Order: sequence, then C-alpha cells, then structure tokens
Amino acid sequence: MSILVGQWTPDSVAPDEELTRKIAPFVRAQGPDGLGLFVNDGIHLIYAAFCTTQESHREKQPHISASGCVLTWDGRLDNRDELIAELSIPQEQDRTDVAIVARAYDTWAEEAFPKLLGDWSLALWNPIERLVVLAKDFLGLRRLYYTWSGSVLRWCTLLEPLLLLDECPFSLSEEYLAGWLAAFPAADLTPYREIQSVPPGTFITLRDRNAQTRRYWRFDSKRAIRYREDAEYEEHFRELFSRSVARRLRSDRPLLAELSGGVDSSSIVCVADKLSEAAARAFPRLDTLSYFHDGEPHWQEREHFELVEKQRNQCGLHIDLATASPLTLKPVENLVALPGDVRESHSAANSFRAHLRANGYRVVLSGIGGDEMTGGKPTPIPELANLFARARFGRFWRQLYRWSLYQKRPWVQVFAEVLLEFLPRSFRTSRSCAPWIDLRLRSRQSCALDGYRSRFRFFALPSFQENLMTLAVLTRQLATEPLPNDPPYERRFPFLDRDLLEFLFSIPRDQLVRPGQRRSLLRRALRGIVPGEILDRRRKSFVARTPTLFISKEWDRVCELTSDMELRALGLVSEGALATTCSRARQGLEVPMATLLRTLAIECWLRGMKSAVRFDRTPVVSLTATGTFAQTTSPLTAKQVQLAD
Repeated sequence: MSILVGQWTPDSVAPDEELTRKIAPFVRAQGPDGLGLFVNDGIHLIYAAFCTTQESHREKQPHISASGCVLTWDGRLDNRDELIAELSIPQEQDRTDVAIVARAYDTWAEEAFPKLLGDWSLALWNPIERLVVLAKDFLGLRRLYYTWSGSVLRWCTLLEPLLLLDECPFSLSEEYLAGWLAAFPAADLTPYREIQSVPPGTFITLRDRNAQTRRYWRFDSKRAIRYREDAEYEEHFRELFSRSVARRLRSDRPLLAELSGGVDSSSIVCVADKLSEAAARAFPRLDTLSYFHDGEPHWQEREHFELVEKQRNQCGLHIDLATASPLTLKPVENLVALPGDVRESHSAANSFRAHLRANGYRVVLSGIGGDEMTGGKPTPIPELANLFARARFGRFWRQLYRWSLYQKRPWVQVFAEVLLEFLPRSFRTSRSCAPWIDLRLRSRQSCALDGYRSRFRFFALPSFQENLMTLAVLTRQLATEPLPNDPPYERRFPFLDRDLLEFLFSIPRDQLVRPGQRRSLLRRALRGIVPGEILDRRRKSFVARTPTLFISKEWDRVCELTSDMELRALGLVSEGALATTCSRARQGLEVPMATLLRTLAIECWLRGMKSAVRFDRTPVVSLTATGTFAQTTSPLTAKQVQLAD
C-alpha cells in the first residue's frame, strides 16, 4: 500500500519544513518507490509510492487535476476500462488509476465515489473551496486516519506519524479497547480518542475545524435475484467469482496466494489457474504458500493443499508452524500504534519474510471472507427468519421441521431462536463476556462487548441484515490488522469483491445453506474446477493444542503480565479472574482462549506504549489513570489518560 500524508494549517501559508524529515523513516519503509511532495497555501501533501501494477509506475503524485484539485490516491481501480469509456478519456492522455479518479471527481464531484470499484483510499485538496476530502472504499480495506491538533489538520495512512507529530499525549478510547477485548472495535475508531479513522463507504469533508461525514454507498436491501434453476445461480456465481479473482491478479510481478487446503484458498488458486488457461492475455505467475504442523494431531491440511499442487503441477512453499506461537509477549522497544502490531521472530515468520524478499512478491491473495459470505455457518436462522418476516408460514413450518431433524434438536428450540432474533437486545441473552472483564465496563460498553449486533427488523429481509452484520465483523477485523512493512506487501481478498457480495446478498438464502449442505452454491458452482476431495470435506480442521502449550511455555511472562496490570489500573479487567483463567488454560481446561490471548496482547501493548516517546522525548501516551471512566470529570492533562467513549 502506498502512503498518503497530509497537513493543512488554515491560518498559515508557510510550509512546515520539518514535516517531511520527521516522518521520512516511516513512509520510506512502506513506500520505497519514490516520494512526491506538494506544498502550497498552508497545505503539505506527501506521497510515498508502493507500486503493484504496471500503470502505477507511471503515476505522478500528488496529482493535480484539470480543475486544480490536488489528489493523492492509494488503491487498485478494478473498473478502470469502464470509467475510461464513460469519461471518454483519449488513448494519448494519462490513463493511470489516479488520473482516471481525478477526471471522475472533476466530472461528478462526490458522485464519483460510488463509481470507484476496488480497494482504495484518497485524500483531496480543493484550493477553490478550501476544503479537504478524505474517502475510502466500501469496505475500508485501505487505511486513512485524521486528527485535528489545535488549528492543524493532519491525515495519514499510518498512525505513527500522527502520534509523533502532535505535541500532547493522547487519551485512550475505552470503546476501542473494549472492542479489542471482546471481538473487534468499530471501524471508525482508533486506540486514541483524538484520532479517527475514515469509516468504510464514506467521504469526509473537512474545513473550518468542522468534519462532515457522508455515506456515499450502501447495499440495496430491495435488490433480489431469482432464477428458476440452480444451474443459473451457479453460472452467475462462477462468472462473478472469476471476475473478482481476475481483478486481483492485476500485478506487475508474480503474486503469492495463501493455500491452506480449505475451500476458500483452494477455490482462488484453482479459478486463477482456469483463467490463465483460457485467457487471451497472460496473467502474472501465481505461486502458493502453505503451512503445515505435523506435531498437531488436529492439523491435517497437508494432504489437501497437496491435491491442489498436484492439479496445477506446481509445488509451493511449505512452512512448518512447529516453532510458531499464537502471540508475542516480548516487550516492544519501538513505537507500536496498534495492539497486536508486533513483529514475530520465530522461524516460520522469518521464512515467510525471506520468501517475499527473495521472489519480490508484493501482492498476497487471501481467502478471508469466503467462509463468512458463502454460507460457511450452517445455521437455519436467517432462512427461517425470512419466511417468518414475510408471513410464509406454510414453508416456514416445513423448513423448521427439516432443520430440526437435521440438527437433532426440538423444533420448539429452533423456533425460539428465530423469535429471539427479532426482540430488542435487552430481551435477549447477551453474548457472554469473558469472566475477567470488569463489571462496570460491561455496563458502559455493552454494545462493543456484544459485537455491535442488533436485532432483526421487518424493513428488510433478515438474511440481508445478517449478511450486513457478518460483513461488518470482517470489516472491523481487517481494520485492526497492522500494515505489513518488513517487507511491505498488499493483501487482496477475492471473496470481498463488491459485485460478488451484491449477488450473494440478493439471492435466496437456501442457495447458500441447506440442511446438510453448508456452502451449497460455492460447492456446486466450482465442481470440476476445485478437487472434489476439498469441496466435499466437512470442515477444515484447526489447531487446538498450540495456545495451551504456549501458555505453559511462557508461564513466567504470563504471570508477570497478569500482575500489576495496566488494564486493571484503567478499570477494564479483573486481575484475579484473569490469573485464574490463565491457570485453567495452563492445565488444558476449557477457557475462551482467543479472548485470553487478545487480553494478554493488549496488556503487552499498553506497557510498550508507556515508554514510547516523540521526537522531543515527551510521552506519546501517558498511562496514569485517575479513576474509572464514570468517576473521571477533570480535564485531560499531559500526565493523565482519560478513558473516553
């Protein structure tokens, strides 16, 4: 991903001569392909290029449009050919992605944003109206943060420059930390109250210390696709999924695909091979990366990813996870802006980094989103809720009976689960919190701790609402992941293509999930493309013993982290309950392991941030708490942290 940096000082026209020098170490590591600058009238724009397509090497950013707007763009424009035709851009003119986007904005202004397909973010300076526009793609897969510091507006793809350039320590966002302790925080939040993230699918207009946020695109709840035969749904899915994979194969060098042996990653690789065989033009070479762990009794992926390798007559890199750990508990010496952004030093991670460097990969294809969006969870609730909401009671009772037989549960129990989804959260049993979460935090941040889940309403099909909530979880998850920088590379997600998701959200639920047929449409549509042994496997296995062994191996460090905790001082966790849970995990007893590891990770991060300093040696974040959120009423000082919503 390329790096966008901007600073606007409305009350001054003098450039900040120190800005580029201060943030150069951050932006050059992530954007090694050149540095572009624009300085004028209180605006300072910096662009650090990270090129992944042939056209990106010809881009000159910051880009000045015909109307005088100055644009910096980080992204991949998937529908560039359609926009070139619609905008009538001649062959002899600049047809790079950034030039097409600038032409689109000059033509349609904010109405251009919903027309831009792909993964992208942009920052635009309009000198005539004296305003800054920040925007992201519909899922927010590219980062873009902003903050006001007095009269100075700053924005950046990375958090670290914003932290280091400000004069005062930042305060922590309690809602963000609560979201991290439970599932994932809201996508517009950062760990710091003073820094916001541009929400997915929106653009923000900033001027006169005011920020106006507007959503430019959302899924259409009224769109419905209905065919007579299953084969028509299968053909439509193959067409859209193949197009999505082809869009993400656009690269100026070989690509690397994660091949786990599951249905998602195998589908991407096999469809890419099919495209390469049939295409008139040559696609870049696609190599694969697979992990194995022979010491894990439940890890049986080797036999499956080797089936794909055999079909494509090409063996990929195999990395042994025997040395990998689920978490790094070592103290962080340098500034780390996000929890979990810790460089792993075990041999598996080192092998991956060495492989990227040796082969020059800059794009990695990931199967994230496939299981969630194509019916990987075999639940009847969305389908039954659809029938109930539309008063199709005859079919509702027939399907209820079928699902109760398949799941071997009383139909009354399944029926009750359907009804509960329509009731307000206060009438439903909330998702159980980890036992070490502070009771007062549960009261203050119940929505974040419950994963921001809402009840079904009657204005749209419940399955459509379920799709939106599932996609929101994915969006929040991806927003918390740090940008890889050693070496930098770009992740692409074929299952999260906008056209493909619109189709999946518009078809009947029983095309995706049927009793005894999870992921029914994908398996039917890719029969003959993906090996049958992979399509017919019940479910990909997972590692169960590694986290327990990790707790035992790192027990001394775990004990250190669970005593005199920063999280306890901030009123977020109960130290004793956490220590008890760690002891149970060490004994191999059942505990909420994922939440436990996330809690240890955020405690380790908070301790690292306690020692982080700016250029002038002042702290970035001061972790001295004066009380709980409800009791804190005094203004924030340089030596306090106020937990904020």
